Amino acid sequence: MTDAETAIRRYIARCFDGSAMPFTEFLDEVMETLHPLCDIATTGIYPLMPAERVDHDRVTAAIVKATGRTVDRVVVASGSCPFPQPDWMSAAVHHDHRRMMFWDELFASVRRTVAEDVALPLVGRYGVDYVANVRNTVNANLGEPLGVAVIRALGWGRDLGDAMLKRRISQLGIVQGGIIMPYVTAATLGDTAALEQLYPLVLLLSEILPIGERKDAPGVWIVLAA
Repeated sequence: MTDAETAIRRYIARCFDGSAMPFTEFLDEVMETLHPLCDIATTGIYPLMPAERVDHDRVTAAIVKATGRTVDRVVVASGSCPFPQPDWMSAAVHHDHRRMMFWDELFASVRRTVAEDVALPLVGRYGVDYVANVRNTVNANLGEPLGVAVIRALGWGRDLGDAMLKRRISQLGIVQGGIIMPYVTAATLGDTAALEQLYPLVLLLSEILPIGERKDAPGVWIVLAA
C-alpha cells in the first residue's frame, strides 16, 4: 500500500459517519477506485493516455454522470504537442513558448472546470467547513503530488521558472483535487449515491485530465491527454 493510499484510507476510517453497511468492504471498494491515483502520487509517474487512444464515449458518459450536464462533443487537447510549429516561427521560439501559451489559453477558454461542476453542488450539500477539512487532506496527499506528476509526464518543468512551475502545479492540483475531494467526502459520509455518480470520472482521472466546457461553445468539453 502506498503512502498516499495509507493516509487517505486512515482519514476516511477516522471520519466515517455512515451506517448500515459493512465498513471494511465499503472502504476497500473506495480505495480500489483511488488506488491508481494514490500510486501516481507516490511514484510520480502519470501514465497519461495518448490523445489518439482517448475513448470519447467513455469521457462523455463520465462527465454527464458526474455533472448532469450536456456533452455534445469531447475535444482532446494534446499536452505534449499543444500546437504545430508555424512556418514563420523558429524551432527555439516554438519550444520555449508553446507550452506556456497552451496552458494559459486552455484555462482561459473554459467556462469553468469539470472539477468546479462536480464539487460545487456537493459542497452545498455537505457544507463548506466539512469539505474544507477533506480538501486539506486530499491536496496534501493527492492534489499537489498529482500536479507535479502531470508536469513531469508532459515534460513541462524544464521550460518553466520556479514561480510559473508552482502556479501550474497548483492549477493542476485544483483540477484533480476538485474531482477527488468530493469522492473522498462522499466516502467519509457513506454517500453511496454520490460515490456511484463520481466513480467513472475518478477512474478516468488516472489516464486523462478533464478540463472543462468551452465558454464559447456550450456542450463542447476539453480534456488533456499526453
